Amino acid sequence: GMDAQLIDIPPCIKVMAAGAVTTGALYFAYKSLRKAVKSDARRLREEEFSLEEGAVCLNHGSYGTVPKCIGKVQQELREEIERHPDRWFRRTAIAKFKESVEAVAQLIKAPPTCVAMVENATSGTNAVLASLQLGPGDVVMTTDWSYQAVKNTTDYICERRGAKQFRIRLDFPVESEDALVAQFEAELAKQPNIKICVLDHITSPSAVLMPVKRLIAILHSHNIRVFVDGAHAPGQVDLDMLDLDADYYTGNMHKWCFTPRGSAFLYVCEKYVDEVMPCYISWGWKLPFSRRFQQLGTCDQSAMFTVRESLRFIDEKLGGQKAMQARNREIAEAAADLIAAKWGTERLAIPAHMQANNMRLIRLPLDGLCSDPDALMLDIYDQFNVIACTFGIGGVHYCRISVNVYNEPHEYEYLADCVLKLKQQLQLQQRT
Repeated sequence: GMDAQLIDIPPCIKVMAAGAVTTGALYFAYKSLRKAVKSDARRLREEEFSLEEGAVCLNHGSYGTVPKCIGKVQQELREEIERHPDRWFRRTAIAKFKESVEAVAQLIKAPPTCVAMVENATSGTNAVLASLQLGPGDVVMTTDWSYQAVKNTTDYICERRGAKQFRIRLDFPVESEDALVAQFEAELAKQPNIKICVLDHITSPSAVLMPVKRLIAILHSHNIRVFVDGAHAPGQVDLDMLDLDADYYTGNMHKWCFTPRGSAFLYVCEKYVDEVMPCYISWGWKLPFSRRFQQLGTCDQSAMFTVRESLRFIDEKLGGQKAMQARNREIAEAAADLIAAKWGTERLAIPAHMQANNMRLIRLPLDGLCSDPDALMLDIYDQFNVIACTFGIGGVHYCRISVNVYNEPHEYEYLADCVLKLKQQLQLQQRT
């Protein structure tokens, strides 16, 4: 079910795009979906975003993009700073920070006293891990699906504190959620003295929606604290901090909630809220939790102060979170199936309910032709002006597509054709 005001897609097309159908039928559904969605997505792109004409942007998950109206809000805030800097930093910024904290707290269903605004998920991660009293004999647990920047942080903290790193190896295919949970339980039995476990809510770049609630309950039963890296979750997942029961949680607002970059949140449960300090100590040292992260010296926090307007943009322009998620999920499903059919490959082998809402992975059809999937991403961009994330998992090369409200189905068909053209070029180079 999608918001009728957002997109009018015939019911037969909805069924065909969402269900298991033949390649021919799916392609027909895809073409019909393209006609139904194009005008709305094109209108949103032209009226609400500043994306370069002709650029095919299928990698929203990396950096996000800012609607024009939200960019205008931030610019107005910056102009307000310059009209009276003293008033801004001594009064206005404090009030604006509080407003954003309250907006995020409502979004993630958490007490405002347990929420702070931070620059990005990396800042939130470092604040939590640096605040832990780790020492020799303590163990920090992560997985090999963790984001590389987070792995770097845990490696650094453990090295500095003399703690031990314990990294679980998770492999594809994922047969079931139960199998994944069972693997965690088996690994926990092997390793004592785990102080904290760092879990992804949505893994990056592999876009797996982890069963974090189940894993948190298991970890807590072993008296292990849990930090959830939810960098990709806000806007893709309906969040409820009290129900989730994580000890710590950080999420970006700039990826899928349309704020300018430099806007994220950190949640800390009430039990540990007095322990966590910002990455650097400043005027807010002995203030309540949220204020510690606001009083960090003279800096521009205007991106954080657009949260209310960004959430209002989703409600008023996109029909709300649920309508936005439903639209993106439907396009992602159809696009991933179409690309896989064109390439003669398959999607990443995970259960359907463990797929991130707005992202899909499809194996690239370049076996034996490409040794550097990271460079491939820029090769595709340089030749065809289309950007999508490419990388390797266990020696297999994948393409990750992102879907957002300004994307049209034909853009994914274009990506598929571009990769096939590149394949022809690489095959010709091999023969010569």
